[in-house]
Amino acid sequence: MSEIKTNKLTGTSTAGSILVTGEGNSTTTNLQQGLAKMYCRFDTDSSTSITGSANVASLTDAAVGQTSINLTNAFDAVTYTILLGNDEGEEVAFHRTGNGNTASKIGVANYAQDSNAYADADIMSAASQGDLA
Repeated sequence: MSEIKTNKLTGTSTAGSILVTGEGNSTTTNLQQGLAKMYCRFDTDSSTSITGSANVASLTDAAVGQTSINLTNAFDAVTYTILLGNDEGEEVAFHRTGNGNTASKIGVANYAQDSNAYADADIMSAASQGDLA
């Protein structure tokens, strides 16, 4: 088996765009568009703190169970996708545009079904895809 080692890949027609042939050699994926551009694992229960991240400058505690993720490098528009999760059994994490959602700030919230109220969580996680500015 061959091995390629490199520190940099550059597309031939567009520098930041590289196509990768998928399974069965029948499809291609644009490597740049398929990467998560932000991820964040954070705590909002005991404090509002980041425990692991990429492309995240800080968090803003907007209210109980409501947090804004402030990005280091903004998306080009508010057309990105976001995946959320938490470690709380009867709670739901979701994207909350009411937290002042912009290309550089992602509003998220955590809701406790048993108490019908927003609730802070020990562990929340978020990842986002889209084009950076």
